[in-house]
Amino acid sequence: MPEYLLDTNAFRELLVPNSAMAQRIMANTESIFLSTVVVREILRGAMASISEAEGNASRGKASLVQRYALLELVLARIQLFQILCYSDAAESLYQSWPKSLQRMGPNDCRIAASAVVTGITVVTRNTGDFSRIAEHEARLVFEDWASQPAAQ
Repeated sequence: MPEYLLDTNAFRELLVPNSAMAQRIMANTESIFLSTVVVREILRGAMASISEAEGNASRGKASLVQRYALLELVLARIQLFQILCYSDAAESLYQSWPKSLQRMGPNDCRIAASAVVTGITVVTRNTGDFSRIAEHEARLVFEDWASQPAAQ
């Protein structure tokens, strides 16, 4: 069975009601990994959202409560997947890439490096950046499940 690594924007689909991509992800959780890079990005965003709501008391309690509910949903979704730790091998590969590529998107590059060193396919909606990474790193394999129907 193929294994997959969710990019941050693919994970975010799990927070969108009635997302076809989320349904496909949920049907394949046993073969999908989350990188610690993605977990960090997602948690950082959820925490920033809470901090923003706390700073804007004029929005009222509902907004803050909604932000905490989002954090709870994020944590529940993270638990569905195996976690792929960012490794020394991934960091070495990342560091070997041109600085111009690294600056394009360090998190995407780290996710890509993790996928390459483990032989896992990245699931992303960000085909533009991952195509640019693949131009430099031919071993990178990625798929956009938002635009590709699931194999029957």
